[in-house]
Amino acid sequence: MAAAITTALGPLLFLPTFIEWGMNPLLINVLTPQAPTNRYMVWMDTVALVTTVLLTIFYYVSLRKKLFRFENTGLKLAFEKILKSFFFAVLVLTPVYVTLVYCYAFFRVPFTLVGLPEPVVLRPMSMVRFGFMASYFLPFLFYYLVIAVLFYGFMRYKGGQVSLLKEIVVNSIIISLGSMIFLLYYYVPIYLGMSQTLSWTYVFGGVPLAMIYYTVVPVISIITVSTITFFNRKTGSVWPGAFISALLVTWYNVAFAAFHAAMPP
Repeated sequence: MAAAITTALGPLLFLPTFIEWGMNPLLINVLTPQAPTNRYMVWMDTVALVTTVLLTIFYYVSLRKKLFRFENTGLKLAFEKILKSFFFAVLVLTPVYVTLVYCYAFFRVPFTLVGLPEPVVLRPMSMVRFGFMASYFLPFLFYYLVIAVLFYGFMRYKGGQVSLLKEIVVNSIIISLGSMIFLLYYYVPIYLGMSQTLSWTYVFGGVPLAMIYYTVVPVISIITVSTITFFNRKTGSVWPGAFISALLVTWYNVAFAAFHAAMPP
């Protein structure tokens, strides 16, 4: 049941949050000026908030009777450990970024996963874009912390008594299966020449554009959840994997998206 809810929650919340809430003009300002990034941010944080509520209910209904403790979540709150985890995440991603800057400077080649209608592209950032990493990082971190806690403390496959590879595969399937079914539900009728299965009536943008943005979701979900699962297992803490995933996804969005608000001089 928990796996089914996890895999379905993202697709079910995607269109109303991504199109209607994510494109709210109030969100486009000098702190969060990128409309596509805002859309992902609002959608992912809505999923995280609903997941948090469901986990809280599940704890009080069932887990408290089984002596489930805060320590079981992997969410260690010692400031020193959190800070070390953050610097560790920066240390892991810095060589990737330096390599990317070198490749882009000399060969004009970003890091790209091809074969998608909307490719996953990692690009180097200007100093202005680096500044907006701070604006978007915490909202994305909230989502990945919730996901890390979910898979560490509440949905640990067979209590972690399986190989790391098997745990990564199972978690990747759970996080991405609903998204892949959602994409097939939308795109298969279109390729067969049938009428669209989803309405165009949303405000602030149409479904076709939103679904193009959604094509990257299964890929990014698999990459980040694999990272989270690996570091959950290796460190016994949810922070390193959540930090790395949040930094990576913030980098991807901020470097790629256009600005939709006038910047101060």
